[in-house]
Amino acid sequence: MDVADANLVPPTDNHVMKKLDCVASIMKVALDCCAESPARRTNMKDVVGKLQKIRIQLLAWNLSTSLRNFYANNYKIKGRIPNDVGNLSSLLDIDLPGNNLVGLIPTSIGNLRDLQRFNLSSNKFTGFIGDLICKLQHLGDIYLGQNQISGSLPNCLGNITSLREIHLGSNKLSSNIPPSLGNLQDLVVLHLSSNNMVRNWKSKVCNKDGSIDESILK
Repeated sequence: MDVADANLVPPTDNHVMKKLDCVASIMKVALDCCAESPARRTNMKDVVGKLQKIRIQLLAWNLSTSLRNFYANNYKIKGRIPNDVGNLSSLLDIDLPGNNLVGLIPTSIGNLRDLQRFNLSSNKFTGFIGDLICKLQHLGDIYLGQNQISGSLPNCLGNITSLREIHLGSNKLSSNIPPSLGNLQDLVVLHLSSNNMVRNWKSKVCNKDGSIDESILK
């Protein structure tokens, strides 16, 4: 039997480290079953329980590296989105509208660098949008309407040049429309109705020729 020293594996290779952790856990269970003293041996009920936990960990790891789309529309899901959602590194689309989700949008969402669509509309989210969303440089559509989100829109939103649609109606947003939104040349929908936003025309939302396009302001 070959034994691998985990210290020899580069720390940046997280996939290999996860697998080694599972293998090490299984080996420990096996060794505990083979203890020379019967009193020190793990009983079979505990062995099964430990192996089930290892299996769940392995499945969770596989899911975190393979899940692309997460759809759960109108499922009446209650509670908060766990911060662990940021570990779903391959996620392209989060679609959770029409549920009973509450609390703050997890800051770990900013870790989902490949995310293209983000739909948490018609829930009960509170707090601010924050700069975390600006880390999502491949984002095309944001749906956060019909929540209880407050504060102002982050100015860095205009740096996500891939944005096509921004739906933030029926929240508690305030302040001016960020001037940086004029950088979003592909933007076709900007829905900010039923908020306390100020349409400051010094903060122009422009067509490609530089003219103000009021048609995208619903």
